[in-house]
Amino acid sequence: MSDKQNVGTATKLSNIAKGKIAQGSNEAVNGSQLSNLGYHLGLEVNKDGTGFKAPQLSALKGSTTTPTNVVDALNAATDKLNEGITLVG
Repeated sequence: MSDKQNVGTATKLSNIAKGKIAQGSNEAVNGSQLSNLGYHLGLEVNKDGTGFKAPQLSALKGSTTTPTNVVDALNAATDKLNEGITLVG
């Protein structure tokens, strides 16, 4: 006997309590927890409510590289700030 069963179609679980978010936790998280995380990261939920829209990121002035994710955008901004300011005059 196999340890896996084919149930045919996907199942949506409803009325799931908030799971503990911590290292080592094996509790499930629910949609409200994911939505809250997205809000704090500045993400927008997609129109069908099943994920997040990709953030619209732009290249910094003087750069030809457009970041493809938030971490790369933050790293690029940090690098640009660390270049310092050049005063003319």
